[in-house]
Parts: sequence; structure tokens; C-alpha cells
Amino acid sequence: MNRAIYSLALALLSSLLIALASELARKVNLEILVTDFEGRPLEATVAWDGRNFQAFGRLRLRTERGKHYLEIHAPGYKSFAGEVEVLSFSFNPPLRLSLSPLILEGEVRDELEGFPVSGAKIRGESFSLESGPDGRFRLEKPTLPLSLSISCEGYEDLKVALLAEDELAFPRTFLLKPNRVEGFISNAYTGLPLKGALVRTPDWGTISDEQGHFVLRRLVPGEEISFEAEGYFSATIPFSGSAPITIALRPKVVLVEVVEKFTQKPLPGAELSVRGIAFRTDEKGMVSLYPLTEGDLITASFPAHASAQVVFRGEEKLTLELPPLNWEIKVYDSATGEPISGAWLYIAGKRFGPSRHGKLTVEGVPPEGEMALKAPGYAILRLNPNGAKWEKASLTLTLTLRPFQVRGIYIPFVLLARPERVRELLELVDKTELNAVAVDVKSDRGFLAWKSVVPLAKKLGVIKDRESRTLEEILRFCREKGIYTIARIVVFKDNPLAFGRPDLAVKKKDGSIWLDRENLGWGNPFRKEVWDYNIALAKEVAALGFDEINLDYIRFPSDGDLGAIAWEETNTLETRTEALRGFLKAISEALAPFPVFLSADVFGLTSWVEGGGDMGIGQRIEDVSPYVDYLCPMVYPSTFAPGSLGYENPALYPYEVVYRSTVKAKERSKALVRPWLQHYSLYGVTYGLEQFRAQRKAAEEAGTWGWVWWNAGGFYEESLFAPGE
Repeated sequence: MNRAIYSLALALLSSLLIALASELARKVNLEILVTDFEGRPLEATVAWDGRNFQAFGRLRLRTERGKHYLEIHAPGYKSFAGEVEVLSFSFNPPLRLSLSPLILEGEVRDELEGFPVSGAKIRGESFSLESGPDGRFRLEKPTLPLSLSISCEGYEDLKVALLAEDELAFPRTFLLKPNRVEGFISNAYTGLPLKGALVRTPDWGTISDEQGHFVLRRLVPGEEISFEAEGYFSATIPFSGSAPITIALRPKVVLVEVVEKFTQKPLPGAELSVRGIAFRTDEKGMVSLYPLTEGDLITASFPAHASAQVVFRGEEKLTLELPPLNWEIKVYDSATGEPISGAWLYIAGKRFGPSRHGKLTVEGVPPEGEMALKAPGYAILRLNPNGAKWEKASLTLTLTLRPFQVRGIYIPFVLLARPERVRELLELVDKTELNAVAVDVKSDRGFLAWKSVVPLAKKLGVIKDRESRTLEEILRFCREKGIYTIARIVVFKDNPLAFGRPDLAVKKKDGSIWLDRENLGWGNPFRKEVWDYNIALAKEVAALGFDEINLDYIRFPSDGDLGAIAWEETNTLETRTEALRGFLKAISEALAPFPVFLSADVFGLTSWVEGGGDMGIGQRIEDVSPYVDYLCPMVYPSTFAPGSLGYENPALYPYEVVYRSTVKAKERSKALVRPWLQHYSLYGVTYGLEQFRAQRKAAEEAGTWGWVWWNAGGFYEESLFAPGE
């Protein structure tokens, strides 16, 4: 019995051990590793055959060999689900699963027009981002379920819920609906709805209907809304953020004020005209004009005033200024305050004056555009009357002229081909006491330094292009620096004219061209055609903008074989002086419309000729000075013949020759006297600083109106012009 029980127990134990061993033989150990693609461990939920486990990158299981169903879920990553097989080895390698991140790629577009919406805010529980310029955005590792809120100014908010991973498997398009803002527009005077008004924002436009109703889209607080309607004043308002929008436009009734320009006095009874309809201003110079549309031309007129016009552009108020046609100028010396006589006013191509006791009257011309006022001995005043000081009570413009004396040097024609040398001379003037340059524009050999259009000049081929470019630079530099410019024109000594038009030349008895000591021909001073040629050239020079035109060689020939000349005309003192007077009168009248001074050069000895003599050249101070602003005697001591003025060699007495000659010239001249001074040596007498200073001192102590130094090569001693000299 006991043995039987024992045997049964042993058999049962053996079966149990066999079963246990068999069960143990089926179980294996398994390690699951959950990472991202870069091998970083992930916190995940692992479902193994329906049983859930939590793992942080690693999970150890004891399971059976064979196939099992595995699911892995990690926030922000794509899930894994599928069968895995556990091999029948005593040792299984770790089961490695790398999860790819979830990515939401989306774009935001306008629902109505389909264009990308940039700057849209995409928000979730733990993130916030914006759409780019192309409307696109990208969100990595979102946690499902995902709730999105998409918003943008001018659009209705959009709420989106994404529940499953497959909803992130492709790019998503989110459509934002533009907001809708209603409004009403009316007539400000009647309150009635305004139909057909154009309502616009920067990217939306619409037209109001019969009830004045309109709808705007994509409207952002602070965004400007403009309103326009034919016959109404336009308006612009910012969107406050509240709806509906209400606005009233005022009909276009413009208040016009008509005043006298410069004095700003109202003009009662002024007549205005719009599209053939006439209106008149009231006692305050005011009138309301209606009906008006933009583009209407308004014209105003008043007796003794120039009319004025303006195009209506939707203004609420307009002021029309009518320039007076009759007005007065008072002219005073800026240094002394004394009234100036002999001043001329230039405006609109006309000349007015001269002033008498400081006053001149202008009739029939409005003070518009640039005006110029000149008087000998003063700097030319160029001004725009808009900025001048008017006396409102009397319609008078008060101006002052600054006394001005030329302190200049001469730039010869030959240097115009060397602009670098010209620049040196201009810089010398700019940095010293000098304030003027005298420039050859028509040379001793008849060539021109500007692009003349005078037919005869073009025919003679005397226009020099390179020199003209230098002259333009001289004028530009001098205007910028305030340097006074003198254009020297050699008149009757004209070799190209003599040979190009022999009929106008001074000729010999055999009909050939007579030549002076420099072998140069001359134009015949008796011939009016020669006058006309030089006058036409002078007018062109005046238009270039020079301050002064200087005439040289306004005389008959003085050197060479004078006896060989065969004059076709009667050549006597009376006919010579009459010819030169006639020419000076003609050129003075021709230059009258130009705001430019006129000067003339005469021999230094003309001051000393008595008894009405002309030295055989037709040149007398009494004949020249009435037609010019400045008389310029060439008082070069070295050119005075031995014995002149009682000096055996006048060149040795620079002060005395200059002083006595200029004083004598002043006694005989009706024009201001401004001498040419000698800056060179001649006939064995060397001139240096001592002689130069003596000449200048003489000119200044003689009371001349400035001076200009002559040097045929354009070389000057800079220390002569140092301050205090």
C-alpha cells in the first residue's frame, strides 16, 4: 500500500516536472528598444498581445516563442503596429524599433481668391507659429489628437481637429474666410443714400448700391478706407474695428479766395469763370463755386492785374493770387541808405527805368519769374519777387543794391585751350581779395569761345569747341563762387572777317587786305555790316549770363602802314567819331533788354587829347562814355611815349601816370572810370610788386571804380592780392 502510493506520487511528480520543464522550454526573454531615428530613447506605450506596458526607451518581456502582435505609441511620433516573431533561441537579440516623427505640413490660403496668406497664426496647446510668405507652415512632433486654431487679421478664425495619424500623411490646405464688414454711405447735406460711391481699402474695392450699402472684406483695424464719388469731396478714415461703418460725403462746393499777389489784399468783385459760368467775389474777396468736378479749370481776373488759373482737384478751399500789372520799386544804397538814380529793372524780357531819386514804375507787366536790377557801381541784384519784401499798403517793392568795385584779372583767349591753367586763375580769384575775371570771348584774332549761331560766324569758321567748353566751366565756377564775369570782345580788329568778307575789310589802294603791325586784317568801322556782326555776337554773349560785356578795339587802326589804306568812305575826324558814336549807340540799344553792364576800352592817352582831337583813330572819351556803364582807359605807363605827361620815361612813374590819367578821364567821362593796370614789363623797364602796388594805389586814390590787371600770358603775382595789400 505504501509502496503503491509512493509509486503513484512519484509518477505524478515526474509528470509535473516533465510538464514544468516543457513549459520552461517554451518561454524566452525579450528586450524591446524604442528610439527615434537618431537613437534617442522614447517614452512610449507598448501593447504586447493586448497587454499594455510603459517603456522609456526599453522594455523587457518574458514571452513565448512564435508570432505576437505588437503596437507602440509615442507622443509626436508615428505609431507602430504589426506582428513580430520571437525565434526559438535561448537568447533573442533586442527588438529595435525606430519611430519617425509626425509632421504636419500645411498651407493657409484665402478662401475667396485662393492666394497664400502669410503671417497667419497657427496655435495649439503647446505651440504657436506663423505661415510664411508662401502661406506654408510646418509643425513637427504634434501630439494627437491635435486641435489647431488658425487666425489672421482680416479673416475669420478657423478651428481644426486632427485625430488620426493618417490625417497628417499628406500636406493640408486650410482656407481662411475673409471677414465681412458692412457699411453705409450718404450725402452729408441731405442724409440720403449715396449710390455708386467707390469704397476702397489697400486690397479691396466695391461700389455702394442704391441704399448706399457696401461690403468690405479682409478689413483690419486701423486700415484706411477711402471713399470717392463724383461731385463729392473724397474722404479717408481708419477702420475702428466696429461695424457697420457709416460715413457721409460732402458735395463739392469749393470756397475760393481771390487776393492780390505779394500784398495778399482781398480783391472784391473779381470775376471767376468755371465751364462758362461766371461768379464774382464778395467784399472779402470770397466766393463759393458749384457744381464742380475734379479737373475743372477755374479762371480769375481783376482790372490792372494778370489773370490766374487753377485746376480743381477736390480742395475745400482755394486761393488765387493775381499779380499786379502796375507797381513801383524803391531802390536804395545798402551801405548809405540813400536812394539810387539810374537803376534799371529787367523782367519778362523787358527793361524799365531808369530810377529817379530811387523810384521807378512798372506798368503792364506782372512781377513774375526772376528779376534783375542793375545800376553802375553796384552788384547786379537777381531775385524772385515771391521772396522779396513788399509794402502791402502801396504795392511797392523795396530793394537795396550793394556797392561793388571790380578787382579783377584778365584771362587771355590762348589759355582757354588749357583748362588746367584757367582753373588755377579761378582759384587765385577765389582765395584772394580778387572778385572778378575778364575773359576773352572774341579774341584779337577774331575767334569765338562760345557756340555761336550767327550765320556769318559759322561761315567764317571762327567757333572754337574746346575753348567754348572751358568758357562754360568758367561761368559755372564763377556763378557758384559769386565771382563777377566780364566778357571781352575785340570789335574792329578781325582778321577772319577781313579775309572771309573782303568787301567789309580795311583795304589797300590795290584792293588787297590791309594788315596791321601784327599782320592782321581789320573790319571797316564805317560799315554797318561790321557793326551788325559784332552786335549779334554781343547779344549772344549777354544771353550766356555774363555780368558785363567789355568792348575793345572800338577804334580805327593805329599801327602799321596807315598811309597804305584806301578808304572808300570819307575819312575825317568828324566821320570817324560819328561812326564810332553810331556803333556804340547801336550796340547799347541792342543790349538794353539784357541785365548786363557795358564797358569800353580806350587808349590811356585819350584822357590828355585836347581840342576835340581823336588821335586819328576816332576814339574820344566824350563820344564813348555816354553809351557805356564803365569807361576803361588802358593806363599802362610803359605805353606812354617818352615825354608824355612831362616824364622823360613815363614807365618809371607808375603811380603818377595812373593817378593823373584816371583823374583826367573821370573829369571827361559820363561813365564810371575803371582802368586797366599794367602787369608786365616793357621796353627795358622791369615791373615788380613795387610798381604793381603803386599803380593800384594810384587808381584807388584817384577814386576809380575798381581795376583790372592786364597780362597777355595770364601770369600774376599772387602776393599782390593778399589781404591788406
